[in-house]
Amino acid sequence: MKLGFILFIFLISSLLLMFITLKMTLHDLRSDYTQQVRLSNIQNVCAKENLRNRKVYISNYSLALASYEIASVLKAYPLLSKEKSLRKVTTILNHLRDRAVLNIEVHQYAEGSVKKNLEVSQKNADKLKRYLLDKTNLIFISAIGFGATLPLHKEKDQGNKSRIEMNLQRINE
Repeated sequence: MKLGFILFIFLISSLLLMFITLKMTLHDLRSDYTQQVRLSNIQNVCAKENLRNRKVYISNYSLALASYEIASVLKAYPLLSKEKSLRKVTTILNHLRDRAVLNIEVHQYAEGSVKKNLEVSQKNADKLKRYLLDKTNLIFISAIGFGATLPLHKEKDQGNKSRIEMNLQRINE
């Protein structure tokens, strides 16, 4: 009977000790989990609030995607006459993921001499370069006016052959 009573007391004390140990450990685990959940909720709320405050959400572009987007904008809207297309191009350029150099090539086909076409295309290229340097965070932009020296089509009856090409190149650090 004494041995049974001693074993019973030992069993009760060991169960009590295990319960206390588990309670202390679970409290630490639960507080860590609760803190992670709270932090996650705060981050989600902040991200949603930030998204609501922005007018337009644009993710960062890779160079390939940005080049494709710029080409599609230039194809859809003639750049020399549209402020809307310039805003779209500057938005794309301001959301580049990588550091890049922009090469602008202006091809101007107007009536007149070759020298006059070269001067007009270089003037337009320089205007576009100044605008993009002011409105974007690009460090280096090169602008070249080709005039009528590199036609897109050889035929004379292709209509307006004036065009602007923009190419992005990654800056290797």
